[in-house]
Amino acid sequence: TVLYRPSDLPDFLVLKQRYLEGASMEWTTHDGCRMLFGDTYYDGTILSSALDQRTQLPVWEGVHVMWSGGGGMSASTSRLSAWELEALEGDDRKGKGSSRKAAASDESFSARPERAAEVKAVVNAAMRHELAVFLISAVTPDVAPGYDESIPVPMYFELIKARLNRSYYRQAQAVADDVRIIYRNCVEYNGADSPISQNCKAVTDATRTAILKRTSFQVK
Repeated sequence: TVLYRPSDLPDFLVLKQRYLEGASMEWTTHDGCRMLFGDTYYDGTILSSALDQRTQLPVWEGVHVMWSGGGGMSASTSRLSAWELEALEGDDRKGKGSSRKAAASDESFSARPERAAEVKAVVNAAMRHELAVFLISAVTPDVAPGYDESIPVPMYFELIKARLNRSYYRQAQAVADDVRIIYRNCVEYNGADSPISQNCKAVTDATRTAILKRTSFQVK
């Protein structure tokens, strides 16, 4: 049994076991498949499946899927990775890859672009808040001496916004994880009880709540 706890790693890093299970599915054109979004499964049909020419293993977003009957999906087709898909109930290949219960607890941005737009709106709202003034741009040595030496993974809202605009993130959870890093870094350098860390907590908590619970941005 493999226990996996969500981390601060980018969401394009995939567990080796999950990747190999995806490779074992050997998707071909016209195969039926399904994918878990939140608590709901959506059925689809494989239109094409690409493999790396050298390794003959699946490539990132190499499977083109057409969704059945819409099913609430905003797009009729999506490009996904083999390890994100499961076989339909009763499919013989289910025994090979069924231990992979999609880890996505949120909708994929590629399947639901409106979800990405929602998250961008939350980030923009956070950046406009008066308490976020020190969280927007990269911290520089003239403002915080030794910061670059003590903080291994700098994070700030302008970087998150730029990543959203470049389609760096695939799910909202990954954006929320980067927001959490902003607070973690602030506490690491300033201490949890410092005024700037308290302000940071208020802004980042509100941002993460709005992103993950799909509510309006509101600092308490």
